[in-house]
Amino acid sequence: MGNGCTKPIDEAQQEPSRAHQRQKGRKTIGLPQDVMIHVPRNRVDHKGVLVQQVTRDIERGVLLAALQHVARYVADRGREIAIIAVGGAVNTLYLQSRDITHDVDIFGSTFTSEARILLDEAMQDAQRHYSDLGTDWLNTETQMWMPGPLNNRLTEAAKRQNVNIFDMPVLTIDVSNNACLSRSVTLDV
Repeated sequence: MGNGCTKPIDEAQQEPSRAHQRQKGRKTIGLPQDVMIHVPRNRVDHKGVLVQQVTRDIERGVLLAALQHVARYVADRGREIAIIAVGGAVNTLYLQSRDITHDVDIFGSTFTSEARILLDEAMQDAQRHYSDLGTDWLNTETQMWMPGPLNNRLTEAAKRQNVNIFDMPVLTIDVSNNACLSRSVTLDV
């Protein structure tokens, strides 16, 4: 009786894994991987309860002010962050085909975990100063579903295009001319 999870394992009938077969009895473990940190990171309130995500419409002027705030935050810490933006932010800031968006979807193959943590802190700080921003106004949701090779190709294409559509001493947003119209956001300090 019982299901497959509760039945005793007969090791004589069990097939060895491919890795086990290749190593002639030695099991192998893969190399360490860089853990991808999501922006925004989950937050808890003073009682330890997960803070619910809130999405709001953001007008172009507020979005520009928030990005300037993020750039100053990063600059104050003497850092540089390069990212690519896609989606509604492209329409709102570059094409100006609409006046609002609800977020800035970002990715980038050179976007390290350390940079993600700093950017998360900066976007949270901007959210405290601009009440029109939702909790996920700057996020890496796009990258969570993007295969590595595509991420690399789109990042490189955005860097090669190098067309500034927003410029500040510490924040440059470039547009990449490819099918998904990706945009590069660089915070230079």
